[in-house]
Amino acid sequence: MKVKSIALSGFRRIEAMQLDLHPKLNIIVGANAQGKTSILESLHALALTKSHKTISDGDMIKTGHETAEISAVCDFDGREASFIITLSKTGKKVKYNRIEMRRLSDYIGRLNVVMFAPEDLELIKGGPRERRRFIDLAIGQVDKPYVHHLSRYRKLLKERNEILKSMQKDNKFDAISLDVVTDQLVHYAAKIVERRKAFIDDLSKRLPQKLSMLAEDDPTLSVRYAASVDSDLETVFKQKRTFDIRRATTTIGPHRDDCVFLFDAKPLIDTASQGQIRTVVLAVRLALIDIIRDVVEKTPIILLDDVFSELDQVRVKRIIEQLYGDAQVLLTATDLRGIDVTTLQEHHIITIDDGQITGVDKHGRQTL
Repeated sequence: MKVKSIALSGFRRIEAMQLDLHPKLNIIVGANAQGKTSILESLHALALTKSHKTISDGDMIKTGHETAEISAVCDFDGREASFIITLSKTGKKVKYNRIEMRRLSDYIGRLNVVMFAPEDLELIKGGPRERRRFIDLAIGQVDKPYVHHLSRYRKLLKERNEILKSMQKDNKFDAISLDVVTDQLVHYAAKIVERRKAFIDDLSKRLPQKLSMLAEDDPTLSVRYAASVDSDLETVFKQKRTFDIRRATTTIGPHRDDCVFLFDAKPLIDTASQGQIRTVVLAVRLALIDIIRDVVEKTPIILLDDVFSELDQVRVKRIIEQLYGDAQVLLTATDLRGIDVTTLQEHHIITIDDGQITGVDKHGRQTL
């Protein structure tokens, strides 16, 4: 899969932009805060309907605008397809080949991306919420039922919490409503946990090889799923019912789960240096590329946001060698230091300033 062109309107600091992309490598160069990351973020949002930086869609809309729109024309082995997402502060609309998709689960997964960004360090350093978000976005790209199950779980969780709050506030025990919603919640919770565990197991098996490619002397890397319930969900929910009523919230379930990254079977966060954490995150993303490729039988679009600024030349070379092939890559940099463009056969160097494309230097004339 390749993105032939992308158009932005009212997105972040970009008023309007139209950009044709090279099918292999696109290097987006510019000073900080000029809009480089916004181009990558827009592709992430177009594919996954979410930013990699913020939970709020409204944050992506340019000040003074009511909406933001991202559209792209893509090539899937000679078959052209179009994608459009319109963001507003009250919701979002998505279109595939000009047809509006009523359910996001019918849209997500048609265009696959993997993004490397400075925010990825939160995967290790941040809280469980960041790790759950990573898992959900990763699985959602390759498993449409999972997106539906997650959506249903979140709606039922909200409904259950509202019942619990109402019971505490009004001092009325509505056992029937609570049990009906809980039974449905447990049904979807079990599916979510099962799929997350399978994904984490797969990821963990791939990580040692990816890390050794980037850092030969680092300890053995693995990851395990840390569920809030390690036994029968239905039984534990029943046991926790009184406690949940007292707390007026659902205290167990997939929304409370986590995963733990390990160095030689010990929590990585306790011993890893900043440089090791950065390398681990890169290894995770490289493994994710392989997972997506194995499932959809196509290489995802690879987005690299300021990844090379703190890496040595050896690791930069290894990453580029790993990615350069059938993948389409977009990477941002403040300048070309650390990137030996003379070794790259075909690429575009795109210069951006104040939210505008100021130049495209084309090396290699291959087109889609």
